Amino acid sequence: MSCRIENRRFQREFAKPLRTSSGDWSKRESIVIRIGLDDGSVGFGEVAPTPGFRGESLANAESFLLRWELGMDIPAYLPLCSTAITCATSPIWRTKSPFSKVETAALIGSLDEEELPSNQVLKVKIGLREAAEEILAAKSLLARMPEGSRLRLDANGSLSSSQAEIWLEALSDEPRIEYLEQPLPASEHEALLSLASNSSISLALDESVADIADAESWRDARWPGYFVLKPSLCGDWTRLEGFIRENPSRCVVSSVFESPFGFEAILRVAAKTETVAGLGVRDFFSVGDFLHTAVELFPGEVTIEILEELWQTL
Repeated sequence: MSCRIENRRFQREFAKPLRTSSGDWSKRESIVIRIGLDDGSVGFGEVAPTPGFRGESLANAESFLLRWELGMDIPAYLPLCSTAITCATSPIWRTKSPFSKVETAALIGSLDEEELPSNQVLKVKIGLREAAEEILAAKSLLARMPEGSRLRLDANGSLSSSQAEIWLEALSDEPRIEYLEQPLPASEHEALLSLASNSSISLALDESVADIADAESWRDARWPGYFVLKPSLCGDWTRLEGFIRENPSRCVVSSVFESPFGFEAILRVAAKTETVAGLGVRDFFSVGDFLHTAVELFPGEVTIEILEELWQTL
């Protein structure tokens, strides 16, 4: 079987810079790839470098993609190219079976947000201010949230062990905290395992499992919590799909603000989980596109034909 690969740049401005522990992020730049196989099928993938995560530059990715052909090995130092190519050749683009509806969490701008979205699960970044100040703000946010809703706290690895323990103790009697995400840096493997084993609040790994090989390693180490998986950064889309099939109740599929092409791909794989996905990112961009609704997402609603039309405009 042969194939034809094309790649094009995609760029969108955030409505306002997104604050993370790595700094402010003002625009999303990526490379969208389109692979057409000789059986007539088409698939898309995306090279989406993301602050705080490993990955090649867009220039290095473009240089390799211009040379790539089916069957060529992809170097380990190009994990995003590997992700994009294995995504574009995945069966998710050729399946005829209907996908399950995907419920999604909404990422809000700060703990002080007053106008909250209607999603049943909200997510917010922490570790940007003093712990005591943020904990008070978190409790205030919980008081404003609708009954029955849940909150995910994402530290992006910015807390120390003592700070993480303060957070967990302060919120130990709050059942609406779904989990504390990546409280410690990814390098602190044993400390994360110990923290998770002694906490009444569930923990989730994010930066620690950006690569699917790392997720497999944590699984083998008997990690008791959730895996927040960013398919666009995983390194091997085929292994990612297998991991999710084995752990559907503990895998949370998360967006890194992909283009409509990459977003549709991760939406289709999110349908294989039993959790609320982290895909509520539409309102963070200045210009709308094919990202469906904010609360309930329908994989496959954005068809190959729609994506082909969008591709022609790039």
